[in-house]
Amino acid sequence: MNRGAQNKNMSNLNFKTDTDSILLIDMIVTRYADLFSKLHGGQSIDRFHLMMDLTLVQNSNTPLQLRELLHTTDDNFSHDISGIINHLDRSTGELRGFFVPRYAK
Repeated sequence: MNRGAQNKNMSNLNFKTDTDSILLIDMIVTRYADLFSKLHGGQSIDRFHLMMDLTLVQNSNTPLQLRELLHTTDDNFSHDISGIINHLDRSTGELRGFFVPRYAK
């Protein structure tokens, strides 16, 4: 894909969301960053990119049950967040392949 087409696709991505969703996404990112650090010897994640990823998914055809995701077990939480990180097509905002988060609406 050429840069012009990529920029055109990127401009169609929806990062707008309501205040409650932003706050929940921020708490999810914080929880994931803490869990990731514990499991990976103090390594950190790119919080900004994860915030963008979750916002894209929330605004896609696979929105999340944010409050339920925030309060689930570590196993379910890690499954959904790492799956989103690994399966999100950042040019379209859609999840690739057959991955569906357990806490999709």
